[in-house]
Amino acid sequence: MTTTLRTARLTLRPLAAADAPRLGALLAGESAIIRMTARLPDPYTEAAARAWIAGGAAANEQVFGVILSASAELIGCIGVMREPGTAGLGYWIGRGYWIGRGYWNRGFATEAARAVLDWARGDGLSAISAEVFHDNPASLRVLAKLGFAPAGDVERDLPARGGRRRLRRFVRRL
Repeated sequence: MTTTLRTARLTLRPLAAADAPRLGALLAGESAIIRMTARLPDPYTEAAARAWIAGGAAANEQVFGVILSASAELIGCIGVMREPGTAGLGYWIGRGYWIGRGYWNRGFATEAARAVLDWARGDGLSAISAEVFHDNPASLRVLAKLGFAPAGDVERDLPARGGRRRLRRFVRRL
């Protein structure tokens, strides 16, 4: 993926091997953040970040590092997984986004997600879906700000989270 997106404060760009130390540092000891993702191992290490970046996203995924434009600091990730006619906006690769704890409550997640929604619309997608753990009020607020509508619950097999888990599903027409 070579797509780069820009907002007033952020640059969303493909991850690079050089990002692994920063990803590992952002999530070191952050079990509360990791618990809200579908796939991240806990504890999350630089080695795990290196392996994930080296493995690349699947053919149907777009993964962006969320960078503060003013300082070039990597502060999180957001990803989109394409499905026929729609795309999933969620936690980590294709099922999520996350922002490092030191950058919370500043609107970065909402700003990054808006950029991805605009990109998806321009890429011809008609809708975006998102799935969120029931006990993740911060992400529920972000989705509400972005105009996502509840679309029921789904169950997913998430081995990194102990097996079958119930998630709230949301959809936004583009």
